[in-house]
Amino acid sequence: MAYTTVNDSSAYFQTTLYTGNGSTQSITNGGNSDLKPDLAWIKDRGSAFDHKLSDSNRGSTYTLETNETTAAYNDTNAVTSFNTDGFSLG
Repeated sequence: MAYTTVNDSSAYFQTTLYTGNGSTQSITNGGNSDLKPDLAWIKDRGSAFDHKLSDSNRGSTYTLETNETTAAYNDTNAVTSFNTDGFSLG
């Protein structure tokens, strides 16, 4: 099997830590490359709140929670849009 060298992994995957402000907020990825995300996986690291996943296929405001059995639901307090180099929160 042939393998391709990846010179800049931030063109494909980026992890961004941010501090919430309790209001609307735009998060910009910090990698070397601009990356419009198709999936945002958000977790509050300071508490036991649920993991929240939003993807571009369902629509940015539809959220899945990994510990729930419910379907995706419209959550305008989480991801509201995927931007050219990050995402916005409600």
